[in-house]
Amino acid sequence: MSDELDLLADTVADGRVGRAVRRSALPVACAWRTATVRAIATGFARRCETLSAPQRVRAVGCWLLTAALADGAFSLLSPDRVSTARWTLWAGVVAAATVAAAWPREAVSAWSQWRRR
Repeated sequence: MSDELDLLADTVADGRVGRAVRRSALPVACAWRTATVRAIATGFARRCETLSAPQRVRAVGCWLLTAALADGAFSLLSPDRVSTARWTLWAGVVAAATVAAAWPREAVSAWSQWRRR
């Protein structure tokens, strides 16, 4: 499978569109090497690597809960009507984020058990 993917990637990269994308991405790649954001992101990633699995789950749960609550507040302020499906999805995200933030050890354990099935 990997050989097929490599062949596909080479075929696309050698095509007209692939060459254009490569040329347009080159300045971004060169700038990224010295970018301040890269240094910040790398430092953040290194700090996250030192966290245990429950600590990571709690951090993601808090982040997701904050994002969902902000989205809910902005949805209430929006002049457009928000669908029932969106509110249902929002409630599910809030529930999952709350579980992850409040009970991270249990969430990690449940996820591990589910993956082993």
